[in-house]
Formats: sequence, structure tokens, C-alpha cells
Amino acid sequence: MKDDVDTNIPGLPSTEITSPAQPSARTNGEPPVFKTDAEQDSRPGLFHFINLTGERGRIWVEEFRSTELMALTRSSEMAVTLLRRRRIEEAADLFSDIERRLPAVRESPSAGHQVFERFYYGARAYHFYLLEDYSAADADLERAERAVAAAVAAFRPLLPLAQHIAELRLQRARIARNRNRWGEMAAHAGAVRAMAGDRLPLCAPPDGEPIFFATLAAFYGAIPTLTQQDRESLSGLLDDGRRRESFETNIRWLYALPGTVILYP
Repeated sequence: MKDDVDTNIPGLPSTEITSPAQPSARTNGEPPVFKTDAEQDSRPGLFHFINLTGERGRIWVEEFRSTELMALTRSSEMAVTLLRRRRIEEAADLFSDIERRLPAVRESPSAGHQVFERFYYGARAYHFYLLEDYSAADADLERAERAVAAAVAAFRPLLPLAQHIAELRLQRARIARNRNRWGEMAAHAGAVRAMAGDRLPLCAPPDGEPIFFATLAAFYGAIPTLTQQDRESLSGLLDDGRRRESFETNIRWLYALPGTVILYP
């Protein structure tokens, strides 16, 4: 089985706000983070783009796939599938199993734990959301944000992860809305709008240059082996206007809809 991670490309946004009357064609509006045999998708995944960064990226992907962290990451995916089906107790058992097994993990490639944490905390935030424990859900989304920033700072070929920060922040805006914290929601929405317009960095490594969407566009543009399919998948990121409009649409719906539905981040 080939494991990969969905890139959640803006412009084809996994974070699109979907009302109950407007479900996505895929999994009722909640696209999977990890591709499985049953849910194959034509969009290239995160590991695909890390592979394209060169030999260091290819070695990282191979090493990560061989570790227990990959198995735990896929367990997080299984928990999300259960949560979509509202099998909440079974998902909780999976999270408990992940927490039991995680301390035994000793070896991982550079920033491997942070990559796992981005998806684990994102999955667990969805669990807390369904339990209406919005404080815990927001805390886990913040942990996922920090994990992305740390991973990108530690290992440059993981730069494709950086775009997830804007998506995670949009999820936090949705949670603030559910908590009737309108100022907090506006602050998160404003940050997302500024990130999409390259006025605010996605993250700022302490010993490196701030990372903007323009940084990602230059990064991908320098990869000579991008296929037409790759470019189409990335079009929402590389096209400034399309990226801004995609996030702006999400923000407008955030303010307008009486009952926003949070999707898996």
C-alpha cells in the first residue's frame, strides 16, 4: 500500500466551508488527509511534492514511511474516518492506542515527530469539535500550527507543509465562531486574509527567512520535474488571484452562514 498525505492545496481547498445542503462530492464534504486504497484521488499528495525537492526529500519520505510514526499517522486517519461516521467512542479508543504507543517511538527522520503531530493534533481537534469541547479543539489546532512551523524550520524539503498553517487558522476561526467569540474569529479571519495576500508570513523560523505563499510559489516554480498534473494541483497556490479569492470565499461564508460546518483540518 502506498501512503501519501493530501496537500490541501488552496484553490482546491480542503477547508472549504460546506453547508449541509452543499456537501462536497467527496466524503460528504470532508476530504481525507491520507489517501487509502478506497479513497484514491487524482491530486498528488504531500509526500509526492517532498520527493520532488530532491534526494534529501526522497530519503526523508522513505525513512518516514518505514517508521512507527507512519503507522500512527495512519491510525489518525482511521480515527478521522470513524469520526465522519460519528463512531466517536471507537475513534477515542484509537487515540488512546496512539498515545500508548507513541512513547516507544525512538527513531524518525528529521522533524518526523512534528509532521506526525500536525496530522495527529488535527485529527484529535476534530474529535473534540464533535464533542463540542471547543477549547480543547482550538488548543490542538494551535499545537498543529506549531508543529508545522517547527517541521519547516528543521528541514527545508518539508516546506510544502507551510501552507497548512493558513488552513489551520481558518479552522480556528470557525471554532471561535461556534463559541460566539466574534473578536477572536475576526482576528483569525484577518490573519488568514493577510496570509493569502502575502502581507503576513505563514510562519517565521527563528533562524531563517519568513515564509509566505510567495515563498512557496518560488519553491515549487524552481522544481524542474513538475508535471502538468502537478501544476494543475498547485494552481490555486501559484495563482495569486485564485488563492486570495479561495480564502476570501471561505471568510465570507464564515461570516454569512448561520450554521458553519467544520471540516477535518
